[in-house]
Amino acid sequence: MHVLKDRGFDFLAKCSKRVGNGSNTYFWLDSWKGGIPFRKAFPRLFALEMNQQVSVKDKMAAVFESSFRRSVRGGVEKDQLSVLADILDTMSLSSSLDRWACLLSSDGEFCVKDVRSNIDDMFLSSYIDSTRWVKVVPIKINIFTWRDRRDCLPTRLNLIRRGVALESTSCPIFLVGEEDVSHALFQCPLAQAVLRQICRW
Repeated sequence: MHVLKDRGFDFLAKCSKRVGNGSNTYFWLDSWKGGIPFRKAFPRLFALEMNQQVSVKDKMAAVFESSFRRSVRGGVEKDQLSVLADILDTMSLSSSLDRWACLLSSDGEFCVKDVRSNIDDMFLSSYIDSTRWVKVVPIKINIFTWRDRRDCLPTRLNLIRRGVALESTSCPIFLVGEEDVSHALFQCPLAQAVLRQICRW
């Protein structure tokens, strides 16, 4: 998960806590309302809280300021308390258990397929044109052409991009030009000589 996050896919950001009775959700520490934890949204109130690991259920059952080490003062503290009170007025607990929801699927249920599709869409190349197989030529030719169109042939340039250790990307036969797909099939003098022989034949 850390490797994926470093590459731009933060799975935990795509999960959210859905509160039922509030017994398994931390009021200040979990992201359960508004997208970010209350400790980040209301840092001055969080600093006043003596029981910073209180559950949503316990916090909402008691007088809100009863667990503060002192009374809320004016200014920023009062403003944050007012905003938080407005948020909590719209909140009501139910008898169901707290659960995690995955935002990648429409029903909120975690599914490996949805995560895999999301990762594939982010990291794999997509092609608009559909693959068309020509039945009158051998399957090897179809596959070779398909790999050529997607720049997936094992040329020196592609091998180095995939992490294979090579001395250089130059054409190994004539040592001129980078060996990419275009060079290997059309620009290399050997490839041109082969094409000329095929045309004569």
